[in-house]
Amino acid sequence: MQSARKEKLRSTFPKVRARATDGLSVLAAVVLVLVLALVGAGSAWSQDAGVPIKVGIIPGIIDVPVLLMQAMGLPAKYGVKLDVRRFADPGTINEAWLHREIHLQPGMNVLQSSAQFLKTGYGLAVFSSFLASNTVIVKSTSPITQLRDLKGKRLGIPNRLSGEGLVLRWLFDEVGVPWEKEVDVREIPPNVMPGMLQRDQIDAMVLFEPLASMALTTGPFRTALDVQGEWQRRQGSPLMFSAIHVDDRFARENGEVLRAYLRMYREAALQIPKDPDKAFAHYKTAMKLTDRTFEVLKENMKDDYPVEWNEKTIKGMHEVLKLAVRFGLIEKIPEKMFALEYAPRS
Repeated sequence: MQSARKEKLRSTFPKVRARATDGLSVLAAVVLVLVLALVGAGSAWSQDAGVPIKVGIIPGIIDVPVLLMQAMGLPAKYGVKLDVRRFADPGTINEAWLHREIHLQPGMNVLQSSAQFLKTGYGLAVFSSFLASNTVIVKSTSPITQLRDLKGKRLGIPNRLSGEGLVLRWLFDEVGVPWEKEVDVREIPPNVMPGMLQRDQIDAMVLFEPLASMALTTGPFRTALDVQGEWQRRQGSPLMFSAIHVDDRFARENGEVLRAYLRMYREAALQIPKDPDKAFAHYKTAMKLTDRTFEVLKENMKDDYPVEWNEKTIKGMHEVLKLAVRFGLIEKIPEKMFALEYAPRS
């Protein structure tokens, strides 16, 4: 660790040259080395560390590590100038990222980013964001217990082209029920679906966290299918179709800032299962959750934030994108979109 830190100091700051006979120069050199050592200890200082990194967030599973890193004081520790910008929904934050209004989107669907990358070459996936937390939910009195039971039924989903939409299309094919041919799939805003299900306007709904936990603890509902569990049972690996994406130009020009941010992000993610009360405290206040809902939400979400980004992780995302190629949604997997050089080492 010390040798790596010294190497960082040597590579980042110009060498101080002084003749041994020049006492003032020698003293200045000693003082400078001491100052640099103090700055370097425990921080991610670099020539470009002063560049602000513009991070977009939306309410939900995406914002938890970002809000937690601020609460933990990590930007000061890592020497990162964090400019957090809030957006209302995935559509608006994705538009902002595509137009370079923000540098980093902390939870973008790799299907959407792959289509964009193949078209323009824009953007890099640089770290894991969260595990898929999608659940097929029905009324407690519903006879639906498996995917086959949804044949001829009305299924509400936020977006057909979402990661869960892609995986569900595959799962329906697996059980012999063609997606959309034999299921009435309807795109509905997620906050609207619970009311529609309760009024029998749809037969089932697909929700993600924290909305799934909220619905299951406040309405007459139950889980019919856990999409994550179905994927793991067939693939043997976690289902992830969201990643932290960064403006590739910003990454090239400010690599050390990005590396520092990802180290900071990983430290916050590691803290979530250790102290879920602190990590999810803002949910309870902002969403006015009952104690029961909050306990269920913490249990369901505390292990949803991976802390690794490596060849194995990327391969898992490629498995999801293979489905997109199979269904004709993208031409090929954009392997160059997945960058390893910025991720922190374990």
